Amino acid sequence: MKDLKLSTPRLIQNLAAVLVFALIILMACGVLPVEPGTWSFLGRNKEALTIHYITPDGEITREARRGTVVTLEPGEEIENYTFIGWRDPQGNIEKRESFKIYQNSYYSAVYAVALQTNTHKAYLFPNRYGMYLPYSEMTRGDAARMLYTLLSIPISGSDGFFDVPNDDPCYEAVCALKELGVVSGSRFHPDEGITKAELLEMLAAFYPAGHETFRFADLDEKDSLYPVFCFAAEHDWIDSGTRINADPDHIMTRMETATLMNRVLGRSEEPNVVTRQVGYMIDMTQDEEGYWQMAEACVSHDFEKEEGVETWTESTPIKRARKGFYMFGMDLYAIDRSGHLVKNGEYNGLTFDEQGVYTSGNPELDEVIRSVFEKILDESMDQEEKLREIYKYTTESFTYRRRRIYPFRDTSWAADEAYTMLTTKTGNCYNFAGTFCMMARAIGYDAQVFSGFVGNEHSAHAWVEIEIDGKTYVFDPELEFAYKQNKKNIDMFMLDEKESRKWGYSR
Repeated sequence: MKDLKLSTPRLIQNLAAVLVFALIILMACGVLPVEPGTWSFLGRNKEALTIHYITPDGEITREARRGTVVTLEPGEEIENYTFIGWRDPQGNIEKRESFKIYQNSYYSAVYAVALQTNTHKAYLFPNRYGMYLPYSEMTRGDAARMLYTLLSIPISGSDGFFDVPNDDPCYEAVCALKELGVVSGSRFHPDEGITKAELLEMLAAFYPAGHETFRFADLDEKDSLYPVFCFAAEHDWIDSGTRINADPDHIMTRMETATLMNRVLGRSEEPNVVTRQVGYMIDMTQDEEGYWQMAEACVSHDFEKEEGVETWTESTPIKRARKGFYMFGMDLYAIDRSGHLVKNGEYNGLTFDEQGVYTSGNPELDEVIRSVFEKILDESMDQEEKLREIYKYTTESFTYRRRRIYPFRDTSWAADEAYTMLTTKTGNCYNFAGTFCMMARAIGYDAQVFSGFVGNEHSAHAWVEIEIDGKTYVFDPELEFAYKQNKKNIDMFMLDEKESRKWGYSR
């Protein structure tokens, strides 16, 4: 027994050694699992799996053991293109940088046409009146033109949208962006303001997918727009934080768009540049906030960069506009000798608001007059033709009604009586004169009403006088209206001094 007891430990050791050796043999033969929770066998694990990378230059293959962690290859650099990522057979772009492989895998390289960063060409353009409109909405159509202009290589497309006709300024741009997959659908809504989310989604199509997450006060991971805002924050295009709103539905202004795009393109927020290199944006001056952001976006220029400071070398400055009145659409503006719009001030006797638009001082009257102009005026008319059309409208569109008579030389009533006439369609000589006067002023004439007497009987009366090229002319729409009611055609439009003296005007 003693010998048996002494040999038992040895027997156990020998048996353990035999079992370990047997396990090794079985694992080597692929009979036992390699690791807990896995149904693969070492024999199969030794089989090399292949990752196929389909690139523009051909196919690249990499081998790996089943279940091992592999890292996706970085995409090769191609001039004028940006590597976006690898697309799997299901059409999804793989967002992971590494993963375990259990089967042969196929990935296709996805590239996007790059946006220009080495050249600084203008990407925001003036409207047909030469206005850059920094505080106006950025339309979807202008956003498309902007991105199209910034493409590193020319792209064209034949498939457009139902609501973008061939003669639309953004037609080529939206077709190209649709060809690139930046936008899709059957309607584009080019005249609508672009939201912050819509603009970021367009931009995301030109860059690799993001991997990081961020916090926003008004957006979380449950929102469908959350990924694109995380993407933008990761690229440092926007700010993030628990107290910062993403504002996905905010309609972007043109200045806000310029500020964002300068970040995206790596352009300087405050370049080293002098005013003459920029020229004259008629609706923005150098002392306004955001001026240099707009200049960077609106003026093509060459540059040098040293220690992060951009210095303009050559540029295509915006030409200086001549001073004077301008009708942009149905609104009157004035450009002073500085080459900029008159804002919150006066020019040649007329007043202009903070946007540079003429105002009578009565917003309701301004709106009524604008609606009349849209009906009776055409942009192809010159100023005198417009004046004639306004006078004709005044003599033919209203009926006479006895109203208040104002004291001799009192001229404070023009705007009030014009609004009364335009909204009630009736009035006396003061209403006729006020209406014509206020409309004439709205097209750039320093028209003045007068309250005095007319004729041999010195009847109380009101009329309009305008100085044109140094000469004063009389306009009397109510007197012409009265004669027409009596079947007499008397032209009281633009009476010179000699003609007006015959009528006995006294003021």
